Amino acid sequence: MLHEPFGDVPEANLLGHQLSTGADGSVEIYVGGEQRGPNWLPTTPESRKLFIRRGFDDWDERPARLQIERVDMASPKPLPTVKGMIAAMGWAGDFVTGLMTDWPEFPFTYGGVDAAHPNSFPDVTTTAADDKRGRTAANMHWVLAPDEALVIEFDTHDGLWSLTNMGVFFNSMDYLYRPVSYTPSRTTVDGDGKVRLILAHDDPGYHNWMDTQGFERGNVTYRHMLEGQPAVLRTRVVKRDGLADALPPDTATVTPAERTAQMWARFNGIRHRYW
Repeated sequence: MLHEPFGDVPEANLLGHQLSTGADGSVEIYVGGEQRGPNWLPTTPESRKLFIRRGFDDWDERPARLQIERVDMASPKPLPTVKGMIAAMGWAGDFVTGLMTDWPEFPFTYGGVDAAHPNSFPDVTTTAADDKRGRTAANMHWVLAPDEALVIEFDTHDGLWSLTNMGVFFNSMDYLYRPVSYTPSRTTVDGDGKVRLILAHDDPGYHNWMDTQGFERGNVTYRHMLEGQPAVLRTRVVKRDGLADALPPDTATVTPAERTAQMWARFNGIRHRYW
């Protein structure tokens, strides 16, 4: 996806179902210049970034191997000019200055996060900009006392979705060692057809535990991708020691050994995916 420097609404995009692939599953995409085939992303004078968004579900999934090259290359890449380097350093400086000035307030002011009403998601709607991005997102600011837990509940639905516990800059919490994110294949569904995630400060013994890492507040981000419609997300704060009464009797539990196995599956899956 090609878009302006700070935003994420593409100028032009290609979604997976629009790509023409080879018999071996390979795909070749041309960026800019004259159209050379069906897999073409046009550019404008303002285009500055190629954004690749890939969604993963099962830990066994592996990312595609990507490489980029200049078409019809006959000479080395031109050296940057003094004027270009000064502009680039100014761009980087403005970015860092803006980051320190605007965050962490930015998502509360512009990102749909309701600071006055923590522990509940805003309505999840799909916009034209979301259609161009290929995803819909919603953010919830949570605040939990040491003896509280938050139950996130929604109907199981088609499509690829994820829920991730995020930090102050909307960066994921420790996803390598801790269960801070879930997708369909790694989540159990209760007998009534609902998914229930339990955000808690320590392991409550339920399969769908989302770790707070001991923080008293944070952000949970919901992303819905590909086909289907976004879910209606319902939340409720309960006492940590009252979870058994707040959840259906058939909500899946895990033993300490099973939790350890989950952690190893996460660790090895991420290590093989990115390293």
